[in-house]
Amino acid sequence: NPLLLRVAQNTVVTLSGRNAARLLVSFPDAPWFVPDRELDLFWSLGCLHHTPHMASILQRAVECLKPDGECRILVYSDKRWQRMMGEPLPETPLWKHSNFDKWTRLNDTVGHYADAFGDGKIRALVEPFAKVEWCGYLCDDEMLGVVLRRKS
Repeated sequence: NPLLLRVAQNTVVTLSGRNAARLLVSFPDAPWFVPDRELDLFWSLGCLHHTPHMASILQRAVECLKPDGECRILVYSDKRWQRMMGEPLPETPLWKHSNFDKWTRLNDTVGHYADAFGDGKIRALVEPFAKVEWCGYLCDDEMLGVVLRRKS
């Protein structure tokens, strides 16, 4: 949808200050036809926590970044889980947890897959292939924001 792409471009420019003249929209089951080291910015706002392929998507995103490029993501936070479920975030993916159905009924209309992350869990997922430049809570601690860069 051209209108939605224009909204996405404007959002990227407003929030990151980067030019968004060319956007790549991709899905986990579609190959990325982007050569390595060509992207200024990979942006995912509240999407990646809905796929069990988050690590492989982020690894490919980091491979596609220019040397000074960055990957910015926003995912469900561990504090969101703890507030809604009354227990600490489990080490395992949430979809394997006994309260996953309750979590999705309270929180999530996608519901087939979702996970939540704290600093340690996100670092364990991405540090094999990326450098975490910043990680912090946003949106009243509901979400975890992360900025990744290529490893030197």
